[in-house]
Amino acid sequence: MMGAVGLITHLARIRSFEKLSSEGMTFVKTDLLRVLEEILPGRFGGTSADYQVLEEEGENGILRLFLIVSPKVGPIDEARVCRTFLEELGRDGEFQRLGADIWQRAGTVKVRRAWPVATKAGKILPFHLVRGE
Repeated sequence: MMGAVGLITHLARIRSFEKLSSEGMTFVKTDLLRVLEEILPGRFGGTSADYQVLEEEGENGILRLFLIVSPKVGPIDEARVCRTFLEELGRDGEFQRLGADIWQRAGTVKVRRAWPVATKAGKILPFHLVRGE
């Protein structure tokens, strides 16, 4: 349709590592970093390198969010970790509270006990995107 008027360039798979969006709600990286680097290690143990948000793109293009918690942290109550993650994301304002509540009700964030995913260079970043095949 747009090609008929000369617009022939198509862009796909554009992602921003400055924000995380799902279910129509967006959180900026600084909010997520505070929770991953300070709150979760302070309450559940480990270091900031033991927590990561993994954004997985399924074959249908729908994004799933996993809160990765390293096995090094030891036994945890996964539901409590997830609840803490969302409560802390919702602390800084009405819009953030709404977003965290929507993610909670939709079951958007799942805790996955696994080693955080490293980049090809071997770095552990707070966020990692896994593209669908």
